Amino acid sequence: MKLAFFLLLIAQLAFGLSASAQDDDPILMDTPDDFRKLEPDVIKAFNWLMDTPVGTEPETRNALHAFLITWATGTPDITIELKNKILPYMKQSECLVIFLGGYSVYALEHGGSVEPEDAALYATERVIEFYQANVGALGTNKDVEKFMKLKADGELKAYIKKHS
Repeated sequence: MKLAFFLLLIAQLAFGLSASAQDDDPILMDTPDDFRKLEPDVIKAFNWLMDTPVGTEPETRNALHAFLITWATGTPDITIELKNKILPYMKQSECLVIFLGGYSVYALEHGGSVEPEDAALYATERVIEFYQANVGALGTNKDVEKFMKLKADGELKAYIKKHS
């Protein structure tokens, strides 16, 4: 329950911050078909966030955060499992959005029905990649660095599987 509230709070904050960056053409996410039509945009938004350094184009970044959070928490076709052992860095919003986006992209690229540990592993690897590229802007995060060590030691997959 706390997790759901936290995600909704982030979505509301991100949406509020990005409202001025949006055009007069709102993105509709009311029906299952609305969400399905946006699937290519989810992948594009995620790729943009991965490829664009933190601190660059903050209005666009905020709008894409809001979009990905709203889509990931609202789509009826994908259920993202959020576990504290896999997401100890949840309060780091940049990394959380990358996890949600990575999980969503993995599920979309694999037909929607995926093993949660496979999607969580993919998403965690994207968080590591993102963190390494942006550590200067994000600051040190011991939780992400723990996952980096697990990956370097070849133990990340086993850890994710155990805690999924």
